[in-house]
Amino acid sequence: MSSQSQDIFSENYYSLDNYLQLIYIALLSLEIDHKITTIPKNKTDLNFVITSVIKIIKKSDELIYRAVSLWEQINSSDNKEYYGIVKKYLETFNQLLNVNGKITINLEEKDISIIAFKMLTDLLFYSSMSGERLLRNKLELLFDLKVEQEENNEV
Repeated sequence: MSSQSQDIFSENYYSLDNYLQLIYIALLSLEIDHKITTIPKNKTDLNFVITSVIKIIKKSDELIYRAVSLWEQINSSDNKEYYGIVKKYLETFNQLLNVNGKITINLEEKDISIIAFKMLTDLLFYSSMSGERLLRNKLELLFDLKVEQEENNEV
């Protein structure tokens, strides 16, 4: 990863709230309907979110796999023009990100596609056998960091 693309993966990107919003947007961008909008305030909420997201991802693992496969196929070809599910995913991700209003990071157009594909890849990993453990570890870490920051702000 270049130093330029590392800049977009700042602290804000890795906040619990932003990361969950990006997961929700990525799912909707793949036309995976869900009603989850919860941002956990406690460990019980966090467990609910993890269980719900994993169920949704596992039910849609074939679609996620096809999207990642097409994306890899396009990137390995000479013609880098996106089409099909990948084009629709990128367009929808961009639209949803712009109307969301809950994401607290400012992204340029090229950065949006990097984040969109990062989230697509994350969804693929979370659909794997160890996906729940991966998602749980990441979200618990982000949750603990959020709680720690809130406690430091109170002091």
